[in-house]
Amino acid sequence: MRRCLPFLVVLLLLGAGSGLAATQQGVADYSTGRLFGIGAEVTFPMVGPASPNWPNMFPATGLSTRLWLADLFGLDAAFWVFPGFPSFAIRSLFKLYNSPIVDIYTGLGVAFFNGAAPFQGLTGLEISISHSLALVAEVGIFGLGGTSGGVTAGLGAHFYF
Repeated sequence: MRRCLPFLVVLLLLGAGSGLAATQQGVADYSTGRLFGIGAEVTFPMVGPASPNWPNMFPATGLSTRLWLADLFGLDAAFWVFPGFPSFAIRSLFKLYNSPIVDIYTGLGVAFFNGAAPFQGLTGLEISISHSLALVAEVGIFGLGGTSGGVTAGLGAHFYF
């Protein structure tokens, strides 16, 4: 799991550099005016709680929906199905860096799985390929709510309507 962390750091640096270059070249802002998107994500917990109700079947693939209520604020809901129980997370997102191609955001929320409901904090990078398609990389922490906490990372793509 620790192998994906350097990949996420490199992706973050490349994305931020691309966003700065795009800003200087006057590229169209792909993320402005987005409203609703749906996508797929793969998550990689790096540390999991020492609990019998923690699922031992990661990485997990799930569906994610995003609703940007404004250019800088949005909501995210993700859903996964593990053998025997569904899991989902609800988060609010706030953009810290908004460029024509790259957006860096932070988020807070809560997840629900197998009797536990840990709080989550995350930071993410969204690289826009077009107005309708964006690649996503996230790193987050979770804890409380029936767990001892941990760190997660995720990769995915969203299609915006």
